[in-house]
Amino acid sequence: MIINCPKCNQQYDVTDDYVGKKAECEACNHKFTIETSKNMKCPFCPETIRADAKLCRYCKQVVKPYETKLDSSGRIHIKAIIPRRRPGIDTVEVNPYQLSFIKHLAPSFSIESLKNIGKQQAVILIDQIQKAQKKESDVIVIDSIEYINE
Repeated sequence: MIINCPKCNQQYDVTDDYVGKKAECEACNHKFTIETSKNMKCPFCPETIRADAKLCRYCKQVVKPYETKLDSSGRIHIKAIIPRRRPGIDTVEVNPYQLSFIKHLAPSFSIESLKNIGKQQAVILIDQIQKAQKKESDVIVIDSIEYINE
């Protein structure tokens, strides 16, 4: 995990084993206790981002793409997280094949709620649904889609 010296903001990459232990900053010699990090490394680029980030502000990748839960009947419920469509930038419209594929993957989901997404957002959503499926027969229920700003 990435921690920062509270005095000079020098970054250190340490393992979770050091949480709660005392440390001394090599840059400013400040002594402090290592706490759980509020930062993490982006899995797609070398930058450090907030641990609660859903989207990397540097590479624009969705870091925490979905949240899942399993109900008593064995269906996987998914809360998809995709970037908000940017007017003038994400200009390619979602095609009917993508919409029918999403409907195939998540039969209970209303396609009407996907009117305002573009092709890029549809690709991200399909990828998230497929990653949430553990096997081909899993039934996916999309509870909601959260659109996040870049």
